[in-house]
Amino acid sequence: MKPGTAADLRGTAMTDVGVLDKAAAILRLLMSSSMTAGEVCAAVDLSRSTGYRLLAALSTHGFIVRTATGHYILGPFPRRDALAEVAAVLTGLRDQTEESAQLWMLHGDRRACVVSIDSKHDLRVSKSPGTALPLRDGGSGAHALLAAGSPSELFITRGGRKAGGGSSAIAFDVDHGRRLALCVSYPLARIPGQESRLFSALLSDAVQLLMRIVPESGASDSLSDIAAGARLER
Repeated sequence: MKPGTAADLRGTAMTDVGVLDKAAAILRLLMSSSMTAGEVCAAVDLSRSTGYRLLAALSTHGFIVRTATGHYILGPFPRRDALAEVAAVLTGLRDQTEESAQLWMLHGDRRACVVSIDSKHDLRVSKSPGTALPLRDGGSGAHALLAAGSPSELFITRGGRKAGGGSSAIAFDVDHGRRLALCVSYPLARIPGQESRLFSALLSDAVQLLMRIVPESGASDSLSDIAAGARLER
């Protein structure tokens, strides 16, 4: 029998608080892999209505996160304050550039989006946290993560991953040997020619902040959890 089936979960510790037991079973499942709502309901032997309510509640409190592909992964709780500090840096970068900002983490042979703040423009380039892309995808974040550069080296791509989209990125290392890339993504129609280089100083300043905040706040482990549960975009 495969681990994580309903029969296996019935053998774990139980209390007289049924809803808490079910929530704990869901979290235990997601410790090993990401799952869709339907997969969670089947594994924990829950009706869809009960399962969806529990998933929604766990998401609201930050215990789990729903990715762009519809899979659930463990969320930032109880380190939500640390991730909020990281998100605040990206929000500032988004406001200064008026374009979408993403933080990517190197994870094996792919890169995972771990934090994303979308541009306020209707026309924008965005990517949801919990989404993974192959390192060979041609984006500036991939080039930056693969390079052994310094936190001042800027990588720019124009239409490298998708036609009509461009991005600028700088990579940096944090605690536990983890490598991140901060990226600004934009439609080429709005950022023509070499104007993307104007983001260099803003990206560099934000990277310097993140190099201090991520280790000091303990956000590195939360970011790594999100990266580990990220699903490859098809």
